[in-house]
Amino acid sequence: MHLYLSRLFQCMLLAAVATAAGACEEFATPAELAGPQILAVRSESPAVPPGERVALEILVAGPDGEIETPDVSWAVEPAAVGAAPIGAIEVEEDGSAYYRAPATVAEEPTFSAVRATVQVDDLELVAIKALGVTNLPFENPSVSLLRADEQDLLAADAALALSPEQTVELEVDIAPAITEETSFSWYATVGEIEEYRSNPTELVAPEEAAEGVLFVVVRDGLGGITWAQAPIIISGTASGAAAASAVQGAAGP
Repeated sequence: MHLYLSRLFQCMLLAAVATAAGACEEFATPAELAGPQILAVRSESPAVPPGERVALEILVAGPDGEIETPDVSWAVEPAAVGAAPIGAIEVEEDGSAYYRAPATVAEEPTFSAVRATVQVDDLELVAIKALGVTNLPFENPSVSLLRADEQDLLAADAALALSPEQTVELEVDIAPAITEETSFSWYATVGEIEEYRSNPTELVAPEEAAEGVLFVVVRDGLGGITWAQAPIIISGTASGAAAASAVQGAAGP
């Protein structure tokens, strides 16, 4: 049942994206954090019962890290080609946005979609999020582990401290557990992550001292999304790091 619903969520999301003029079918790659990008759109729950509502949230980032208060507008979109949009967007005085499902639907699950349009200076970014309208229970996963080698990046005030050109292994875990439907997207404003869809993966620090942010977005394949981030601090110089390594090698274990 869950495998069927997983495929259905994915198909409906692609159909929703296809109906949205100007919307991109792919989220940002690490290289694209040279400019602002939408990394993820999340609803409070991947599915909402008829007549109820869920909060909407968006993760936007750029060269300086997360854009914490993006200028975003929301709209309901058709969830498939030829379908009519269902439900409504509700925006509170504090700017928080919600999707309200219709009071009744012809069948369950029924699918809807919302469009997020973000304005960053003169740049307009668009992303589509599919939602299920159903009483079936679906929840977003949560990040239970984020580590760099043996360093816990979920700990309070944790930061990924590296030397120039150092390579570190990154790994994320979630609850409920990772399945074959789970997908990963890694981003960093400094350094390189070549296998940015893999888990575990590796980050290679730049040649010079720098500061940045690491992001990971995890999708469970059933519409659920979670993410985490941690500061990156690159200190010292490449020549200094190599010299320190040589001294340590000469000294022996």
